[in-house]
Amino acid sequence: MSPYPTLDPAPAGRAVDLLLSEDAGCVDPVRHGREFLHHAVGLLAERGLEQFLDLGCGLTTGAPGTALAPIHSSVLAAQPGARVVYLDHDPVVMVHARALLDAPAPARIRHLRADLAAPGAVLATLREQAGLDWESPVATVLGDVLHELSDPQARSLLAALHQELPAGSVLVLGHRTAGTHNPGRAARVAACWARADLPWHPRTPAAVIALRGGWERQALGAEPTGGVPRRAGTRWWRSAAWRASPSRTTAGPGRPSSRRRRGGVGPGGRGPPVRPASIA
Repeated sequence: MSPYPTLDPAPAGRAVDLLLSEDAGCVDPVRHGREFLHHAVGLLAERGLEQFLDLGCGLTTGAPGTALAPIHSSVLAAQPGARVVYLDHDPVVMVHARALLDAPAPARIRHLRADLAAPGAVLATLREQAGLDWESPVATVLGDVLHELSDPQARSLLAALHQELPAGSVLVLGHRTAGTHNPGRAARVAACWARADLPWHPRTPAAVIALRGGWERQALGAEPTGGVPRRAGTRWWRSAAWRASPSRTTAGPGRPSSRRRRGGVGPGGRGPPVRPASIA
């Protein structure tokens, strides 16, 4: 979904146009969610991770250093040699993405097309076209996208990622909640998405955690994004990140061990147990 829908004529862009016309303040939680993602990937890059996936990336066109910039702006600032792979199912989004995002470092940034509702196809596309080292950890970002999947679809995707990501990999997840802080806004969003005939599955924090499958959530669980308290009614985005269960977790060069602001990131993937690590 594009925070700048005028560049994206797809149904999601039209839905955002409609929503902004009815509730201009909805841009605040979008910005807070993006700030969390940039904070997470920047920290992981600082800690040594060199491979990043942005699944369901949508179209983000902000300038580097802003919340609405593509995540590679934060990744490459901390890890210039990192590889960043964007994936989305919308052909219009991908046309714009290639035009807008290839210029900074075309050899290190790729844009692939696949549907997250088909995890097998996603993983096949990544293995064949992403140019990743599947023996090294991968940081996978799912920001504002799981609400487009049903519960069975979301569980299947998270389970497939847990099974296939290399040892030491990390999952960073942002998700919309079901009107926890602002029921009126949540209802308006749901109505706009319905009018655009788009899937919409907001969830409570507990429901998001229940989708995790083999991923073991960090100590904070699901926490509001933004890092600092926001005014009442704006924190309808939540974030959570999980590592794999101890029996499947191994050390990786990007394993974070510091503590920061709200939100959590931890290692995952296949391998022998190690001590959990997280940020908060």
